Amino acid sequence: MNTRIKRTFQIFIVICIALFAYIYVKKDCELKKSYGKMELLSSYVTYSVDMLKQVSIEGISSTVFPEKNVLIYCFSEDMCDECIYQDLAELYEIQKEIGRDRVLLLPVYRMSRTNQIVYRNKLHDFKYMSIPVDSIKFPFHRGNGLEQRFFVYTDEAGGIRSLFFPQKNKQNITRIYLSGVKRQMK
Repeated sequence: MNTRIKRTFQIFIVICIALFAYIYVKKDCELKKSYGKMELLSSYVTYSVDMLKQVSIEGISSTVFPEKNVLIYCFSEDMCDECIYQDLAELYEIQKEIGRDRVLLLPVYRMSRTNQIVYRNKLHDFKYMSIPVDSIKFPFHRGNGLEQRFFVYTDEAGGIRSLFFPQKNKQNITRIYLSGVKRQMK
């Protein structure tokens, strides 16, 4: 009987050690995930501050956007196609959650038959409004002089609540921005 109690106690000790090891490993993984999220959020803040320093936004503040309480994405045909497709992929995912009526694309393309076909093919999943080339002054990057595509969220009064300049191959940062806008919309 005494050996039986000893064996049971040993098994109990082994189970406790295994349980503590499991809890430690699980907490360590959760901590690493939290640090990863904090690093990503920190990189978003750093990225946003850097972009605001590098991009001239005078033209946006004077632009009147056509709808209120909507996430708007502005781009032109002269901008990187791959970049636009990356943005549209992220926008499509967020649109599933907030609704098609809460997202508006404002593409700036020259009016031609070819561009009309491009509109239908590229933008068929979105609500969009073609705007004339001279109707918007895109912000430009102070370093390279290139026009910048952008997202803007307009509030109930039509004012700019949130402005974001996406960058190629930085979809994680775009996702952070879009999830923040989603929270503002609810």
